[in-house]
Amino acid sequence: MHVVAWNDPTLDPDDPKRLAGYLITDTLWSAEALRPIDAAASAELSRTLQSLDWTGNGLQDVLFHPVERMLHRSDDEDPVHGHSLGVFPVAGGRTVDVRVMRQRWDAGYEAGHPTLFAEHAVYQALHDFWKGRTEEARRRIVGVVRKDGPDDPIFWDADSGILVDHADREDWERFRKGVRPSCRNASFKLGVLLYAIRLMGMEAEIGASVDGMRKRLWSAQSNDGGVAHFVEIRRGEEGKPDRSGATGEATSIAILAETIRRAE
Repeated sequence: MHVVAWNDPTLDPDDPKRLAGYLITDTLWSAEALRPIDAAASAELSRTLQSLDWTGNGLQDVLFHPVERMLHRSDDEDPVHGHSLGVFPVAGGRTVDVRVMRQRWDAGYEAGHPTLFAEHAVYQALHDFWKGRTEEARRRIVGVVRKDGPDDPIFWDADSGILVDHADREDWERFRKGVRPSCRNASFKLGVLLYAIRLMGMEAEIGASVDGMRKRLWSAQSNDGGVAHFVEIRRGEEGKPDRSGATGEATSIAILAETIRRAE
């Protein structure tokens, strides 16, 4: 079995030798990111997903193909860490907790989540795009980038280089007012947005913001090549990778956002 695993300090902080192996999204996205770079590694990851019957969950796999219905609502007791398929030993006395993100359909979540969270807005836009509703998809992506008013929960703050949504809107407001010294930018959310912009051929429509987004995303890359899940933004300073280190999710979506070609 081949999975992408890393030390998630929020999963089991008392056991530093336990790694988190999230099949959705880390392994799935990494399999796709590696396809043009290392076909053998990509195939190994894909075979693992197929053997475990976890090649998608109706949400994060919409990056690569149409899904029947968007499943915005988590079906796990722990929506952050998902559901464990088991803990397995690996070399060096470590273990890997193989986990999946189970989703279910909910009309309220389908209406609400894309208006509150940047990644869900992009997932919904990609769903529309694959279904042929291209204009609706494009309007949704433009809506993520721009700010349509003081109460808009999702927008790109080009001045600070932060993709703001409901999850960190309060921190961003305190940061802008000078009450908070820093504010985080979530690399994976920005990567998902850039991926959709390039897949849908919207670079010219979005304009100069694309370059700013790319600069912010790659500011999360550390010397070992990995991309941190968060970048801490401080006034007047370049963003620095969060101490939690790189994740498979953030690293793979950064590669995908840089290498994806426009879909016909």
